[in-house]
Amino acid sequence: MPPKAILFRMTILEPVLLGGALLGCITGAVWGFISGGWAWGVGGFFAGLLLGPIVIPLVLAAMSILFMAVIWGPRKTWRHLRGQQDA
Repeated sequence: MPPKAILFRMTILEPVLLGGALLGCITGAVWGFISGGWAWGVGGFFAGLLLGPIVIPLVLAAMSILFMAVIWGPRKTWRHLRGQQDA
């Protein structure tokens, strides 16, 4: 049996996926309920539960690349993403 500290250790990926599932559930349920009633709300909840963890890492990656491009400029961002050294 591993120690308790190892059982509850998470990387950054798990909270991001859990947050995506939570946001997806809430968004899907509210959007579904408003557009078509309680059955669509339940369907939106489960769709958000499945699609939220898939979409949120992609959204965060796109936002971070856009932030880097705004702060550093597009050329330095492109060099950084390609793994080249600054000249």
